[in-house]
Amino acid sequence: MSINTTPRWSRWGAAFVMLLVPMVAVLAAAPSASADELDAITAVTITTQTDEVNRYERLAMEATWQVPDSAEPGDTFSLAIPPGTPGDLTIFAGTFDLLADDDSVVGTCVMSPKAITCTLSDYVATHDGVHGALSFWAQANQTTDADDFLFETGTGVEIQTPIPGGGVVPEGGTPAPTKPEKFGWTNAEGTVATFYVVVPGEDLDATRTEIVDTFDARMSLAGAVQVRQIAKSAWDPQNWASGHTPVPASQYTVTSDAASHTITVVFGQLPDRTENLYVISYRLNLPADAKSGDRFSNDVVGSTGWSAEETVTLYGGSGSGEGTRLRSLRLVKAIDGQTTATSFEFEVACLREGSPLAGFPKTVTVTEQEPSTTGGLPVGASCTLTETEDGGASEVRFTPGNVVEVTAQSPSTIEVTATNVFTTPTETPSETPSESPSVSESPSPSNSPSPSESPTTPASGVLGASTTSGSLPQTGAPTWLMGGALLGVLILCGGVALLAAGRGRRA
Repeated sequence: MSINTTPRWSRWGAAFVMLLVPMVAVLAAAPSASADELDAITAVTITTQTDEVNRYERLAMEATWQVPDSAEPGDTFSLAIPPGTPGDLTIFAGTFDLLADDDSVVGTCVMSPKAITCTLSDYVATHDGVHGALSFWAQANQTTDADDFLFETGTGVEIQTPIPGGGVVPEGGTPAPTKPEKFGWTNAEGTVATFYVVVPGEDLDATRTEIVDTFDARMSLAGAVQVRQIAKSAWDPQNWASGHTPVPASQYTVTSDAASHTITVVFGQLPDRTENLYVISYRLNLPADAKSGDRFSNDVVGSTGWSAEETVTLYGGSGSGEGTRLRSLRLVKAIDGQTTATSFEFEVACLREGSPLAGFPKTVTVTEQEPSTTGGLPVGASCTLTETEDGGASEVRFTPGNVVEVTAQSPSTIEVTATNVFTTPTETPSETPSESPSVSESPSPSNSPSPSESPTTPASGVLGASTTSGSLPQTGAPTWLMGGALLGVLILCGGVALLAAGRGRRA
């Protein structure tokens, strides 16, 4: 017969572990709480001072926002341009922070051509009434008779923004250049800048003209350089980038040098050059760390004695945010006197405008060594402290008081000390009876013989108990006890004597 020496608890423990492992795996696989999309955008306006909006005109815009006090770090709010919006509005992309006056980051916003999404930081965990504004750039790519641009928040709320002058009208147009000019702009994604160099034919030499374009050292060439031409009579002021045809490859050469950040185009003989405009176009990558407001300069020089320059600005966004800092209540425990109690419980009840704050009332535990801190108290809150487990204290004192009013002047951490007073009771001695006799004062029975007495009077002269003029000090057992013992001995002896006499008579 085999004996299982495994303790019973070990067998049960092993079974429990086998059951627990899959449970832990399931819990680990469970998704974490996701962030909430907040309805925060309150209005969108055009801040560009203009009487009308032209197609392709860059418009400065602003959106105001405010999040509820229940907002948590990681929550988001957004603003989008829904499909089919009149004017085909496009946002200039980029990334920016929502900054408070003390440079605290309230959140971070990412702009794409059709949406702005902002993610809140830990700032909202320590402030309430958090609000601010977003500044961004946009342009309308189509004309429209509509009176409003249409936006939509992440929660589906539509916001209409009036268009100054009503509708989007065609741009004023770009007349055909009469001297070498340079144009440039950034794309809506904020990743690439495009440049055009337009040179009238009469500014080129009849046989050879070298044109050197130098760009910002932070940029790099993206793709091939295009060299095209258009008859001056075919130039369209409303769409001047169209209608161009390639210049035959035999009439020019193109080289680029990344080290010197240059593009060089050399023209040879050009038939009918004075009737044409010659267009050199190329794209440059913006640096990865480019931010809103960055400027990138570019200049071009022709060997026939002319020059032109252009500076492009990265149109992105910026934002602000602010709120009222939440306060914390720090409860400190002090002891006055002696007690065996080590921890104490308090109820913290906080109201604001007559209603309990979320999460209140709450119970906290403190010791002399470990205070308790309760956070999330907004300005206007009133908190009352009540000790529910005082360890038997005779008195509890709060300094400065057990009611805390949170104001704009309150420090970040409001401290209250609760002192428990323990009073040691005074012992009152019991009264001793005045007539209580001492053991030595107990009188001996007058007829009780002492242990040394015999039936006959001793010859020694020692007085018997009957002749004693006074009681002697008691040095042994109490006399009554000794008398009782002697009496018992005498009775026993008498019994023995009677028994012996009886036996004698029988004999």
